[in-house]
Amino acid sequence: MTPAERLVAAIQAENAALAASDTSTLPALLAEKQAALAAMASDPPTPDQAAALLRLAERTHAHLARAIAVQTEVLTLVARAASPPAAGYTRGRQTRSAALALRTRA
Repeated sequence: MTPAERLVAAIQAENAALAASDTSTLPALLAEKQAALAAMASDPPTPDQAAALLRLAERTHAHLARAIAVQTEVLTLVARAASPPAAGYTRGRQTRSAALALRTRA
């Protein structure tokens, strides 16, 4: 298997893992991609292999963009859930500061 073929196989596996939201295999795939890239210095890809790698890289980019969007949504939900309620009325009830302010004015 040529270095370019190894890189294609690693990127295809990476794309499958990203599509399945399985990040557990990504570190091992990174090591394989780095090894294949290093080997490509002495055995460069053919034009067809280079074109295939470019197409795979575009798919990887799309998968990563989707993963980042999902993570952003999750983190936004967590941040909203963890933030304290606003002063004043919350969920139909008064907070202590609002009740105290109403009592001191009366």
